[in-house]
Amino acid sequence: MDRPIQQKSEPTTLQADGSLKENRDNRGPGNYNSTIPPLVYTIEEAAALLKIGRSLLYYQVKTKQLPSIKMGKRILIPYQALMNYLATASEGLISHASR
Repeated sequence: MDRPIQQKSEPTTLQADGSLKENRDNRGPGNYNSTIPPLVYTIEEAAALLKIGRSLLYYQVKTKQLPSIKMGKRILIPYQALMNYLATASEGLISHASR
């Protein structure tokens, strides 16, 4: 009995807006194309999203400017911590611009 060849789907990719895009085919129930925001980012992913270097991000984590979670040797940045960090940073920019 011949079985249909399954096509390999593209891996989940990190989008510019910080969300993960999961590509699924439409061959059955429950399959859909969706955008699923990740709960945490690696240092590399967070640095790419913020368009800053990894060293600066490591420094901000070390000095507690950016909350992080350590799991084994991995340092993870929660999504909400990134959003709060950006909101705080943008408030500083707005207050400097109004002076």
